[in-house]
Amino acid sequence: MKNFYSILFLVLVPLVSLNAQVGIHTTSPEGVLDISGSNTGFIYPTVSLTDVNVETITNPNGPSLIAGTTVYNTNTSTAGSSSVYPGIYIWTGSKWIPQFNKNDSMLATQTTASLRTDGNIGVQTIAFDNTSFTPNFSGEYRIVVNVHFGGGRLNTVSNPQYANFGAQRGEFNFIFNSVPHKFDVRSFSGVNNDNHSDGGTDRIFENQFHQVTYVVNKTLTRSTNYTFSLNFDMDSNTIFQNSGNSGNGRGYININNDISCTIEFNYMGE
Repeated sequence: MKNFYSILFLVLVPLVSLNAQVGIHTTSPEGVLDISGSNTGFIYPTVSLTDVNVETITNPNGPSLIAGTTVYNTNTSTAGSSSVYPGIYIWTGSKWIPQFNKNDSMLATQTTASLRTDGNIGVQTIAFDNTSFTPNFSGEYRIVVNVHFGGGRLNTVSNPQYANFGAQRGEFNFIFNSVPHKFDVRSFSGVNNDNHSDGGTDRIFENQFHQVTYVVNKTLTRSTNYTFSLNFDMDSNTIFQNSGNSGNGRGYININNDISCTIEFNYMGE
């Protein structure tokens, strides 16, 4: 009989421990489950998900998955903004949330040291070090186009002590995947005619850069190559020297490589 109680004690003690905390590789668990290991890792269940909105796997004891279910997904799907990629996911009760950062970006920079704009020359293409983008993910991307434009020199005025200012206008055209996105930019120039007897000279303000940021959001598909370009067309303007068509009357984009136009892509999804 003594042996019977000894055996019963040995059976019940582990059960009591299981109802409290469980320790693996530790005799002093500090939570409901405490896994200890200095040279090994915990392996999540490995599954193949198809869509962040589809459970795919099942709950053996219920009609649906329990929120907090965690898995390691090995699949890459093509479900648009609902696509999945390899990594750890947690089920919220309605969708899978990735537990890793999905970063994807690219910066294209103007390569011409200076582009002299001309109102008579028509559309000019701005050269970049990259003219295509292939996203790593499917979903929304933000494209930020930063441009700079400085107007040319005004016609010299003849009236003494007369200050004259004028605006030069141009149109940028960002073409992405054959779709144009046009926006205007204006730059101001000035001249102050100094006819003092002390021999003062005209004070000229030209090529004063005006920076403009143009933002467009696009839903892109991973592994798809998208091409882009940036063009500029400056207006003729009679208040500028030679109407802005030649000489100092022309404007500038990126004079002496001081400021470059840029086109930046950033993934905005989860």
